[in-house]
Amino acid sequence: MKLGASFLVGAAVLCLAACQGMGSKAPERDIDAALQRAQAQALAASGQEALAAVLPLERAYSAKPGPATALPLSAGLRRAGYANRAAVVIAPYAQKAGAAPALKVEFAAVQLEIGRYLAAEESAVAAIKADPHGAYAAYHLLGLALEAQGRHPEAERAFVKAVNLWQGDVSIPLNNLGLNLLAQKRLKEAESALSKAAAMAPGRPEIQRNLSIVRSLRRQA
Repeated sequence: MKLGASFLVGAAVLCLAACQGMGSKAPERDIDAALQRAQAQALAASGQEALAAVLPLERAYSAKPGPATALPLSAGLRRAGYANRAAVVIAPYAQKAGAAPALKVEFAAVQLEIGRYLAAEESAVAAIKADPHGAYAAYHLLGLALEAQGRHPEAERAFVKAVNLWQGDVSIPLNNLGLNLLAQKRLKEAESALSKAAAMAPGRPEIQRNLSIVRSLRRQA
């Protein structure tokens, strides 16, 4: 199953709203189609603003190419929907021996966006090995990469590590942990994780909708 729009990647909020009426036995292809529609809508809304932020980053990189300018440019391009261009920028620096963990994390995020889930997994693991105590973002991306490959138990472990190490607002990895548990049909645990995420981020209607979906599925079970 492809990674759908229900999962939150960093600050790019993508929701499961189109699946609100599904039952617990809905065909997987219908779920995927609904997720893809929601993802397209979210990207269209945020892409123009993100693109405007890329221009000064491109100028900075052109003036002084290097990892310090490549990292923000890659992130900006990725958020604007230009993941393939981001990959060209970040790859030479992230794939060097001894590359900083932050470069490996960004490379993993880019590979995830492109749909190269195994490459995303490998880069996230490399970032974790390089900095195991500060690897909350790498664990989160690892969870997303594993989830996209249908490896739900492994993804769950990565999301739990991300939640435990996370700095700041932990609602995003909690949301994704909840959806991972939903994929494993562990509805009670999914509701618990999503309830915590919703309480921490009342301004994110997408998380509230995900919680509503899980509660609806529990009532139908």
